[in-house]
Amino acid sequence: MKQKFLDEREVRVFLSELKMRRNQNCYDLVLFFIGTGCRIGEASALTMSDIDFDNHLITIDKLLQAHDLRVDDFYLDTTKTEAGERIKQLPEFVIKALKRVIERNKDFDEHMENFPSQFFRNSDFLFRTEYSAPIASHSFREILGRVNKHLCLECKEKYGFEWIKNVIPHSFAYSCTEK
Repeated sequence: MKQKFLDEREVRVFLSELKMRRNQNCYDLVLFFIGTGCRIGEASALTMSDIDFDNHLITIDKLLQAHDLRVDDFYLDTTKTEAGERIKQLPEFVIKALKRVIERNKDFDEHMENFPSQFFRNSDFLFRTEYSAPIASHSFREILGRVNKHLCLECKEKYGFEWIKNVIPHSFAYSCTEK
């Protein structure tokens, strides 16, 4: 069985490959995981109202439920436990990532207004797909799976070591900077 958790070199390589993907919100989502240790359902549920940029804080108090649901049927739920509700201090690199995400979302909201499509979703969530739906666990796992597969094939030649990991969304929680 492949290892899930990443060392510093593996995180850098994975981020390098993820940065080359079309949806840059996925790259910034991983930075958010590394800086906060949050779970995918918690991150997927975040909106602007959860961020206090002045004090570098984020409030985690809900989950996005998306398992086996169509995008239009996603719903917000409470965190798994009361202890799951928390306010987290954000490192500067996460603040920068969130600001990039917000700017991309504003650009896409303008694009949706100018070029409407039945495939676009109006969403207040921070981490969104290319169609403005929230990035849910299953879609994010697919992206991570494609990067894993690419690294299994190319890592040795490109980075000088064999890729033996199977990265999942929670893999980055153990890379969290606040340990």
